[in-house]
Amino acid sequence: MFFEKSEISCYGCCLYIQRTSGKEADLLNDASIIKLFFERNEKAVEELKHSYEKLCFYIAGNILSQKEDQEECVNSAYMEVWTSIPPNK
Repeated sequence: MFFEKSEISCYGCCLYIQRTSGKEADLLNDASIIKLFFERNEKAVEELKHSYEKLCFYIAGNILSQKEDQEECVNSAYMEVWTSIPPNK
C-alpha cells in the first residue's frame, strides 16, 4: 500500500492516524469504512483492521517494546475510533 502522507500523534495508548493516498480506490474504501461506522455496523472495525492493522502495529512497535502493549494500544485505537464517530452523521 502506498502512502503519500501520514500524520500520526499518540495520546496515551491511542493512535490517531490520518491518511491521504493518491489512489482513488483507497479513498473509496476509506469512505466506505467511515460509512459503516456511521451506520454502527461492527464490520467497520473489521474493515479498519484489514486496511490499517499493519500500519498501526508498525507505529505501535516503534513506540512500545512489548507485544502485549502494542496489541492493547492498537485495540484502544480501534475502540476510540468506534466511540468517536457518532451514529447517523
